[in-house]
Amino acid sequence: MTLDNNDLFLGFDLSTQQLKVIASYSNLKNHSTYRVDFDSELSHYGIKKGVISIEKTGEIYAPVEMWIEALDLVFNKMKLDNFPFANVKGMSGSCQQHGSVYWSSDAPDIFKNLTSDKPLKDQLCPNAFTFQTSPNWQDHSTGPELIAFEDSVGGCHELAKITGSRAHYRFTGPQIRKLATRKDPVKYHQTYRISLISSFLASLLCGEIAKIDEADGCGMNLYDIQKSEYHPDLLAVCAGVHPEIDNVSEDEKLKGVEELLNKLGPHYL
Repeated sequence: MTLDNNDLFLGFDLSTQQLKVIASYSNLKNHSTYRVDFDSELSHYGIKKGVISIEKTGEIYAPVEMWIEALDLVFNKMKLDNFPFANVKGMSGSCQQHGSVYWSSDAPDIFKNLTSDKPLKDQLCPNAFTFQTSPNWQDHSTGPELIAFEDSVGGCHELAKITGSRAHYRFTGPQIRKLATRKDPVKYHQTYRISLISSFLASLLCGEIAKIDEADGCGMNLYDIQKSEYHPDLLAVCAGVHPEIDNVSEDEKLKGVEELLNKLGPHYL
């Protein structure tokens, strides 16, 4: 690709407390920076420091709708600033780690019918999602799930050998198991696709559900980093269909693992 001196590249940072966009030239010189601070600009979601905390359960999460509204707001700020969108040649981003977003079966059709006449928030929320919130990296509500994950492969050291890490409260696998087995199994089964927050943001920018990046997928307690594939026993415990831990049949395990793999979808290598 031949670059012009006026070509711009956007870098998005969706962190716990703000959404920031940095526009840079191809020589990496800064063109402009825009941000939306969640607490000051989106306080109507009842957040504090970007999240909602439930002290009794240890749950800490953020409204998915808030992030989408933040994207609407930041693009509107750029529009009001007469930002030269036509000069943008590429976009990339980084997001808070481990969090997950749960798409409904309506999401693909909603994406196909998006229009620039309405905010993204009004078109996607709530029908594009089965769960309206996303667990935050500070969440510590998955104690039972950590035990199940480590027991499924013979202990914390074996889990670390497979995935690069022992089980952690915030990791995506334990969070999914919590939803699938004790929080809301019905909504879990209704979920069409599960994104990490990074692939969720990419989905909003691409207009379709994006694949999970392999490097990001390594932070889920699910991925066998030596074999570059999801680990079958960890998928089983994640889906709540591990024969020894969940007292299910081998046939139920196979069906549950297949269902979860379909929800995770293919990943980028």
